[in-house]
Amino acid sequence: MPDPRVPVMSVPPSLSYEVVDVFTDRAFTGNPLAVVLDTDGMPTTALQSLAREFNLSETAFPQRSDDPAADYRLRIFTPAVELPFAGHPSVGAAWVLARLGRVARGRVVQECGAGLLPLEIGEDEVRLTGGAASTGDELDPAPLLAAVGLTGADLAGTPPRACGTGIDFAYLHVQPDALARTRPDLALLAELGRAGVSVFALGGSAVRARVFAGGVGVAEDPATGSAAL
Repeated sequence: MPDPRVPVMSVPPSLSYEVVDVFTDRAFTGNPLAVVLDTDGMPTTALQSLAREFNLSETAFPQRSDDPAADYRLRIFTPAVELPFAGHPSVGAAWVLARLGRVARGRVVQECGAGLLPLEIGEDEVRLTGGAASTGDELDPAPLLAAVGLTGADLAGTPPRACGTGIDFAYLHVQPDALARTRPDLALLAELGRAGVSVFALGGSAVRARVFAGGVGVAEDPATGSAAL
């Protein structure tokens, strides 16, 4: 049924879009993304309704930029809110635009809520640079642990902090065996605010992480580029 909050005339009768899998070279793995084209001038309510219709962790809307330093503007929506920045929508949208010939491969600049961010688009990969890094004060681990169904015994050595490169997550360092035992509580995650909680563990040279983004309407994101940055 149409969303009564969005005037029907605000949405064109047809729009081109692609659904791509990011952070993978195989279909139906990685993190899916909808990229909706030619939405310049559409109201925010219409873009939000389209994102809710796709119901993926994020939907990206590349548009013309008024900034001469940018190649395009990217607006990014979860099913619930607009984000200033996100990793896999930035990578996926750049890949789609290059494949369609709308931007040239090589260095491009994306305008988004986090500012002007450069990307390098190659033949088989896209490299993304985030915004300026920020690190907050230590956080009380108790609310974070409760929101992901863990206890103090699951904590590892690094104190929890809020950090980001354009959008902030709370980072919770846990024992490796705790990752599989997380049980997110969406209501508690929403109360924490920020983009979500990145629960991570270290093992050898690898970092394993699960990101719960209940604060922006996503239970668990399959792969979160902004949190990885």
